[in-house]
Amino acid sequence: MEWIEVNQQLPKNNQPVLILLIDETETEPCYSFITVGYYCPIENTWIRDLEHSDDYPVSHWMPLPEPPKQ
Repeated sequence: MEWIEVNQQLPKNNQPVLILLIDETETEPCYSFITVGYYCPIENTWIRDLEHSDDYPVSHWMPLPEPPKQ
């Protein structure tokens, strides 16, 4: 699996994925957070599980890995 840029492709509607958030508050942007979220096309926004993550834009996403087998 590889990271997909959000400006190239978005995940399926409401599909949980890993998302990479950028901290643009520094002099040079850096990748700061990886969390689970999903894209909501009705609101044209990302829904995230990370507190205060609205301050950081999503740059990339990746499908969730398969769960472990028992």
